[in-house]
Amino acid sequence: GSAKDSNAAINLAANCSKRSDVNKTMGLPLTIQFKLGCKYMITNNLRTEDGLVNGAVGFLKKIILESDDRHRERPKVKRVYLQFDEKVNDIEGSIGRLTREEDLSVKYRRKDQIDKDNQHWTMFKWEQQTIEHAKGKQYHIDRLQFPMVECESMTIHKSQGQTYLCVCVNIGGSLKRSLLYVALSRATNLNGLYLFGAKSIVSDNIRKMTQEQKQDEIEKRERSHDVRKEMKRLREESVLKNSYESLELIETNRIHKQSRQSEDKFFCLFQNIQHFNPKRDILRKDFSYLSMDVIFLVEGHNMIQYKYQAEHLFDHFELVHFSAPISRQTSTGQLCFVNKRLRDNFKFVADNCDMQANHTYLDDKDLVELSLFQLKSSSPTSRKSIYILSLYKHPSLAFGDFLKRFKDFLNKFANVLSTSTLLIMGDFNVDFNKEKEKYKLDKLIDMDLQPLFKNRATFEKGSQLDWAFVRLSPIDADDQQVQLKAKVMDTWFSDHSAIVSTIGF
Repeated sequence: GSAKDSNAAINLAANCSKRSDVNKTMGLPLTIQFKLGCKYMITNNLRTEDGLVNGAVGFLKKIILESDDRHRERPKVKRVYLQFDEKVNDIEGSIGRLTREEDLSVKYRRKDQIDKDNQHWTMFKWEQQTIEHAKGKQYHIDRLQFPMVECESMTIHKSQGQTYLCVCVNIGGSLKRSLLYVALSRATNLNGLYLFGAKSIVSDNIRKMTQEQKQDEIEKRERSHDVRKEMKRLREESVLKNSYESLELIETNRIHKQSRQSEDKFFCLFQNIQHFNPKRDILRKDFSYLSMDVIFLVEGHNMIQYKYQAEHLFDHFELVHFSAPISRQTSTGQLCFVNKRLRDNFKFVADNCDMQANHTYLDDKDLVELSLFQLKSSSPTSRKSIYILSLYKHPSLAFGDFLKRFKDFLNKFANVLSTSTLLIMGDFNVDFNKEKEKYKLDKLIDMDLQPLFKNRATFEKGSQLDWAFVRLSPIDADDQQVQLKAKVMDTWFSDHSAIVSTIGF
C-alpha cells in the first residue's frame, strides 16, 4: 500500500543520503567545504569543448549564498566562481571561456558584482541528479549539489589527461615507471615541478659512479632496453614523411616566435573563411591561426552584431578591421586581426566601404572588397614599412569592371603606394593559370604586380582562385627593401586554402 511505499522511500532516501562515493552519486559529493582561495576539482564532464571536464582544477574565488528561506530543500550556496590556471590548446584563460560568454553567465556576473578585473572567473550552479531509481516504483532519489570536490591533492590516476602549472609529486614510495611518467608529465614546465618524499632521485649506486661509468651505463641501456631499441628503430627507419608543408610552417612559427621578433620577420595569413560566425570556436583553437602575426579573413557573411564576438575571439589578437554588407543576402565582410604585441606597428588605412564600414552593393555583379593596411618594421631604428591589401572579388563581377574599381582604389593612395612595397592577398575568383584567363594576369603584370606563386591549388578541382601579388618599391634604398615569400596552407574548415606570406624587413 501507500504507507509501505512511503516507508520504503524514506529508508531509500536515508541510505542514499549517506553515500559519499562520487562514482555512485553521478559525480555529486555528499558534502563540500567551501573556502575562498582553496582548490576544487570538477567531478563531471560538464562541457568538454570548454575544458570543463572531470579532473579540471580551479581556485574558489567567490561564494553566493541563498538568501530566500523558502528554499530550504536547496543547497545554502547558490553559485560559486572558480578561476582556472590551466590552458586549453595553449591558450591562457581558455577553460570555461565559452561558458563565461553565454548570456546567462553575463547576467549572473552583473548580479553578483564580478568586476572587469576578474573576467576569467567561471560561474557554477548546483545540479540536480537522480542517484537512485526504485525498481517498479513511482519515486526516485535526487541529490542537489555542486559537481566538485576539495582538491589540494589527487591521485596520479585522477590527474591523467590534465596539465598543471605547478605539480608536487611524492616519490617516496615504489612507483611504477608508467605512473611516475604520468605524474611528472602533468607539469607544463620544469620550473613548476617539485619532488618530495625522498632525499634524492639518484640512487646510491649511481651516485658512486664516475662520469665515465655513468656514460657507459647509459650507452649499455640504450643498446639493451627494449623500449629504447624500438624508439631508435622508429626514428631511423619509420619516420613519417610530412606531405603538408604548412604543418612545418606552423611548428616553426610556434617554436621560434620570440626569435622572429628580433629578426623583424612577420607571418600574415589570408583566407576566404566562407562564413565567419559559425567557425569562431574553430579559429580560436587553430594552431595555424594562433601562430600568425596578422590574420585577414574575407567572405565573412558578416553582420554588425558579430563584431562583439570578433573583438573577443582571441586572447592575444586585436580586431583592427570589421566590415559588413547592408544586405543580409550578401556574403561580404572582411575581418583583420593583429597580434597585440604589434598594435603599434600595424594599422588600418582605408577600404571601399561607406563611413559606417558597410558595403553598399546590393547586386553581386558590383561586389569587390578592398581593405588597405600598413605594417611597419618593429626595429626602433628602421623606417621600413609595407602596405598590404586584402581583396575579395565576387565571381559575378566582370573582370573589366573589377580592374577599373581596383585601379581607382589604388590611385586614391598613389602618393604613399608609389614609393612603398605593396603586398596583395586576395580571392580573385579567377584561375589565371588557365590559358583563357592568362590575358587577365597580363593586365595585372602591366600594373607592375608580380605573382608570388603560380600553379598551386587553393580551391576545389585543383583550381587557384586565391593569389598573392607584390609590387616592389621603385626606390632602390636600404630603408625601403622588404623580403617577401608566400605559401599555400591547407585547412579543413574552408573550401579555400589559406595564403601565408612571410615579410622580412
